[in-house]
Amino acid sequence: MNTLAIAQLIATKRRQLQLTQAELASRAQIGRRTLIELESGAGANDIGYRKLERVLNALGLTITITETPKRPTESELSRIFADDDDADET
Repeated sequence: MNTLAIAQLIATKRRQLQLTQAELASRAQIGRRTLIELESGAGANDIGYRKLERVLNALGLTITITETPKRPTESELSRIFADDDDADET
């Protein structure tokens, strides 16, 4: 998930909870301007983890970190598709 998607998620969840930006900013103990920038995506790259965590907690959301699947190397792909080539020859 990229920062713009996180920004959109925060704005959507805030609206679902029928909170104003001022109310959410107060609950998260951040400035309203910071929240406006975060929701617009403009400040999404610059917000610190602690501020982001406070906003998410105020919305009832959490951050979950998962390992991205490993992409196969070229040699692994060659081995995978070599089986297909062998089947075509028979």
